[in-house]
Amino acid sequence: MKSIYSINSGEGNKMFCLYHTFDDYRSYGVFEKTHHVANLSTNFKKAVTKAKNLFKEIKGQNSKLIIGNEWELNEIKRDGTADKKVKPIIEETTEPKIQYPLSEKVANIGEIKKFTLGVTDSFTFDGRFGKCLCTKFIDADHDIFISFSQAKFMWTLNVGDTVYCTAEIKGHKQEYDEDMNVIYETHLTKIKGVN
Repeated sequence: MKSIYSINSGEGNKMFCLYHTFDDYRSYGVFEKTHHVANLSTNFKKAVTKAKNLFKEIKGQNSKLIIGNEWELNEIKRDGTADKKVKPIIEETTEPKIQYPLSEKVANIGEIKKFTLGVTDSFTFDGRFGKCLCTKFIDADHDIFISFSQAKFMWTLNVGDTVYCTAEIKGHKQEYDEDMNVIYETHLTKIKGVN
């Protein structure tokens, strides 16, 4: 198994660093990987001394430390910004939050009305009397509706479909949104398609 420690300068060639190259065994093969271990120094002799000390501490079985010939590093230009306190830049989002009208009660209980509704959800579940269908709708005023109708055409609806129908108002359910605003869900029954 390969395990080699070496001195290199990394990207920018501005500081001598200690790197570890090793074989990484995976179920799909062996891959050579190289990881940065530590920054050493901009002085080659100091970097070598520091690398030898680190190698003694972390030396594993069959590990080698390779030290090549000295080379010139690129100069690190210091402008003093490391000593200054930097205030974080906080960007405020200018995108407005889209606010839709709150869902209201629609009509009175027992009233029969014509509706144009968009299907927002449709799913089945096991009820006391077998398989049940729940369909949720929304209208152009953003009012929310729900129905448990077993009408034949209801089973063919998909999310995104538009439904033209008549229905009786069975009730209203009061709920709250995340901002604690009251929203109403209108329960529809006896739905008949008028397509």
